[in-house]
Amino acid sequence: MKVKKAIAVVTAFAIAAALLSYFDVFGTVKAEELSAKSVIMESGAIDELLPWEKSTETVEERKELANAVTNDDHSGIYNGFKWHEWLNDYGDYFIEVCGYVGDDKDIAIPKEINGKPVTMIDLGGCDTIVSVTIPETITEVRSYGFEGCTSLVSIIVDSNNECFTSVDGVMYSKDMAVLVKYPNNKPDKTYIIPEGVTGGSWDGPINDCPHLEELKVPSSFSFIKSIYSYNTNVTSLVSITVDEKNEHYSSVDGVLFNKDMTSLLIYPIKKHGDSYKMPDSVERVDDAAFSQYKEHVRIINEELKTVTISNNFAPIGRGYGWNNFGLPSKVKVIVGSDCKNFSEIDGVIFSKDMLILYDYPVYKTDTINYKVPDGVEYITGGAFSATSLVSVSIPASVNEMGILSVPSSNTQQGYDFECFNSRNLVSINVDEGNEYFSSDNGVLYNKDKTSLLRYPAGKQDREYKMPNSVKTFEMSTFENCGNLSSISISNAVEYVYEFSFEGCTSLSTLIIPASVTKAGEALSAHSGSTPPDYLLLTIYGVPGTLAEDIAKKYEVKFMALSSFDCTVNDEESGISISGSIPDLTVLTVDKKITEPTFVSYDITVTDKEGNKIKLPLSVEVSIPIPEFFGSEECMVYRKETDDVYTDMKATRKEGYMIFTTDHFSEYILSTEQLVPDVILGDADGNGEINDRDSIQLDRYLAEWGNTIDSNAADLDGDGEVTDKDSIILARTLAGWYN
Repeated sequence: MKVKKAIAVVTAFAIAAALLSYFDVFGTVKAEELSAKSVIMESGAIDELLPWEKSTETVEERKELANAVTNDDHSGIYNGFKWHEWLNDYGDYFIEVCGYVGDDKDIAIPKEINGKPVTMIDLGGCDTIVSVTIPETITEVRSYGFEGCTSLVSIIVDSNNECFTSVDGVMYSKDMAVLVKYPNNKPDKTYIIPEGVTGGSWDGPINDCPHLEELKVPSSFSFIKSIYSYNTNVTSLVSITVDEKNEHYSSVDGVLFNKDMTSLLIYPIKKHGDSYKMPDSVERVDDAAFSQYKEHVRIINEELKTVTISNNFAPIGRGYGWNNFGLPSKVKVIVGSDCKNFSEIDGVIFSKDMLILYDYPVYKTDTINYKVPDGVEYITGGAFSATSLVSVSIPASVNEMGILSVPSSNTQQGYDFECFNSRNLVSINVDEGNEYFSSDNGVLYNKDKTSLLRYPAGKQDREYKMPNSVKTFEMSTFENCGNLSSISISNAVEYVYEFSFEGCTSLSTLIIPASVTKAGEALSAHSGSTPPDYLLLTIYGVPGTLAEDIAKKYEVKFMALSSFDCTVNDEESGISISGSIPDLTVLTVDKKITEPTFVSYDITVTDKEGNKIKLPLSVEVSIPIPEFFGSEECMVYRKETDDVYTDMKATRKEGYMIFTTDHFSEYILSTEQLVPDVILGDADGNGEINDRDSIQLDRYLAEWGNTIDSNAADLDGDGEVTDKDSIILARTLAGWYN
């Protein structure tokens, strides 16, 4: 019939395009070698045939479509089969079976429903089916049409079907050139691909097959990527064996290579052995060679502990991290002294000339502070993923970091700074002599601080206010910064990238200025990642700007904040607060106690109805010094409990004591000292133990010439300031100790 011919042509070209796109790496395949009867439907190819509905792409969407059918003129349920009626360009109606809700484990697709032929099937997500019989009328299988059929053991195709056939329960194109589907739950441990099969359907015909251990590839097979890639997961394979006559592939000891063994394509997930040495012919490793993904979780060979790379192993291009070579991050990589392109120093992987740092390995746990060697010019994406790392120091020689990438929802380019994606990283310190990058309090910027590049994910600070100089920040700047509760975007920023705050699970305050006029899916997250908690979050901004639009889009609370820098006064006490303060905020001060040596104030901030509110960021507080204090030294303390006080480290200026805080309660001005002089761990002497102390201590030990409070920095009490004290402080800040 006409529809079969139309769809066959569309689909053959779709498959050809998919196959040819892969063979720029693994060789070439001629278009005439593709089967004209390989009618496996690619997502989108059906759109020309559907005047009132569009093709869906994911299993979840197809399930939703199937669950939505009702008994009307165009859809319904027939003997447990959910169906839809479609109209093609020739005016012919045909039926698609798009699900099964019956009780049978062994099902047979009907030839027709309501007198119209069933020509298309999509059983994605039907996880109870054990066997399915396909009639002669079926001419198309939706892309991912068997995905999620985890109980499927056998597919039986009617011998009169002109497009498909089956052998031993496995489905192929009629001419046996294309493997369509190997059933997920087929119990065989070995699958011998029949001679004559050249490839598989683009959607991954061998996928999630827990019993399959050995795959035997015939001489005719020319497209392994179609059955094994990140698009699939075959986590049970122990061995792959290729026929010696195959002109495209070869295998050695169960490992798959291209024919000349310059590319390592597949190291089976269940292959036995704790070490592997690549043949010296290998120049590159495929991105799916050592791992597969299942439900967004990367699965690697658990037995494999070390991999010795080939002496001819080569980079695949500037800008790519070690993970892009396909090597497993948890496996120790050994670089021999004769390796032409790479070198290794204490487990860290560099280019042979030491100009590029590729990887500080995950398994390396012997240090938490790492200084990049002088002379390194480039740090690749994913270089610092080790969870043990707390701080990284960047020398003056580094001039490039990260990977240039383009977000999917726009054309604006940005750098992906996942070269610093360790979740425990507290600080990134850049040598002041570096001409391209700078750092402030452990945060990474470009040299003139117009671009914010990376806020370390393990940094303990609860709030961050971008410097006014910042005009851009990157898509991964705040990735997984779970400690941050408040972020204030600079009023020079115009664009916010998609997924900018994924993993910021504690984010409760986001200040978006009126300067921001464009934003991607800023509060969304990649699949498998966590967006901010919308119920916890409040967005502050100018009413009527994009800030309010974003709040409405994600259904989060919005509060008006018309100025980044305003002042609210209490006239009676003379106390004032300055900073990012929401509109209509009221400052209330109650003077509690007045004595010759101290004055006590109870300070609160409320909305216009008198309800206490939390300010989005810390503000500057100014308290007038009582005249009867005279010229005596004065301190400001916050009263925590009856016997505990926090020194606010206030400064005296023009008759006022000035300090910053985001917490309002009872504050005391006193001419008497209420807290001890030394706070153990307070290396910079500001009265608090935070990331800045760790940074100052690391710089002191690296002989940068800065000074510290040695008594406060001697955490182990041995009378000396050493690396041991730095480790104790860094681990304390990272939450290693109670």
